[in-house]
Amino acid sequence: MTRINCGAADLKDAVEQARSADISVIVVTYNHEAFIAQAIESVLAQSTDRLLEVIISEDKSTDRTRDIVEDYERRDKRIRLMLSERNVCSNEVVARALRSAAGRYVCILDGDDYWLTNNKLEQQAHFLDANPDYSAVFHNALIEDTFSAGRRWTRPDLPKMFTLNQIWQGNPFATCAGMLRRNCLEGLDSWYDELFPITDWSLYILCAERGPIAFVDEVVGAYRHHPSGEFSALSTREKMDRTSSFYRRMGKTGGASRRAFAKEGCSLYFFEWATVYAGNGQPRLGWTCLWRSVKGGGIGRSVSWVDACRLAIRLAKGGLH
Repeated sequence: MTRINCGAADLKDAVEQARSADISVIVVTYNHEAFIAQAIESVLAQSTDRLLEVIISEDKSTDRTRDIVEDYERRDKRIRLMLSERNVCSNEVVARALRSAAGRYVCILDGDDYWLTNNKLEQQAHFLDANPDYSAVFHNALIEDTFSAGRRWTRPDLPKMFTLNQIWQGNPFATCAGMLRRNCLEGLDSWYDELFPITDWSLYILCAERGPIAFVDEVVGAYRHHPSGEFSALSTREKMDRTSSFYRRMGKTGGASRRAFAKEGCSLYFFEWATVYAGNGQPRLGWTCLWRSVKGGGIGRSVSWVDACRLAIRLAKGGLH
């Protein structure tokens, strides 16, 4: 259910605002009572002269999240609500907001994250204005939890430009740190719903199919890591299962080229994790990842058989060396 403020004058203003928006911010939320106000405030605090629409897509929370977002909608005409009549628990919560978005540029903010700078939108929109060949731009984010204060989500030594091949090898970006060109997401279809709880990675792949993605190692947002997170709360093996499923499903969505990228990306992704676990003295997890690398179908392409065999021997000896 989509809702815009009632009243003929308010409705007309809201529709005109949406049609002329330059930036669409999509806030996705479910049971974020303790966090959602800070997320919304960080959006409304942005310093920009560009026309802004804020679409809050709320998925039938069981706490007070809906009450809070309804209160914000009443107070700020830039805000539109999309409310689930029942808990959807799929990527449709994001997809419906993307379909509704009118801005040339789109940002997605999970309701438990927030922005740390008030020029995040202006800085990223200015970059995309000045660099029309780029499909998206990402900054960095701080991970906020009790164990890793000050740790950045994206490694600072990563390249400043990401190609399609690199994005298939793993998602290096926090959702809260990016801005995407909306016209790059037109290939989104029903397959996207099934990728939940991996929400953003496929969007970056769609963007990278249209042009490179820029990375700027400056912190603009905070990513909250907590026990209620849809993906972060999963166990290591559950994350492996979801990632394997992501590659498998994505490989079925776009013909031979996307299938090839999915196979090569999956094999390289799990091979690199197998190498990490071998180096950490965790051979059982290493074997699990190596097997997934083989099953991915890209051995002999993104990963050589020689390297795979060498890693298998290393894991058989317990890893580390």
